[in-house]
Amino acid sequence: MFTRKIDLLLKSQIKFPATDIEQAGALGEDLAFEQLQGMLKGLKCKAKIFRSVRVPKGQGSGKYEIDLLLISQAGILVIEVKHWSGHIFYENGAWGQQRGSDKKAHPDPVALNKDKLMSLRQWL
Repeated sequence: MFTRKIDLLLKSQIKFPATDIEQAGALGEDLAFEQLQGMLKGLKCKAKIFRSVRVPKGQGSGKYEIDLLLISQAGILVIEVKHWSGHIFYENGAWGQQRGSDKKAHPDPVALNKDKLMSLRQWL
């Protein structure tokens, strides 16, 4: 039942032209999707993979985007794909990226994924 609900949600989304960064992120998501699909075939697992699922935020307004959502009899898996390059690190409770001498801080993708999963759970 909920796979039908997610299918309807995906069909109702408006598509806009992608920026270069979004195209690079989409390529990473495509690669992750193909790898996941290959793994499932090898395991002969009955599962459905959804891409770019937007779910209402559990708290406040707006929506989250779930890059890849795998639904099987065993459970639900939410996968976040990042287009980060360079040295990725977790230090003193924060995620960071270093490319050459440039350092950039990033929000915690694990905490973000947890929020997405909780919102998905509330929505379903």
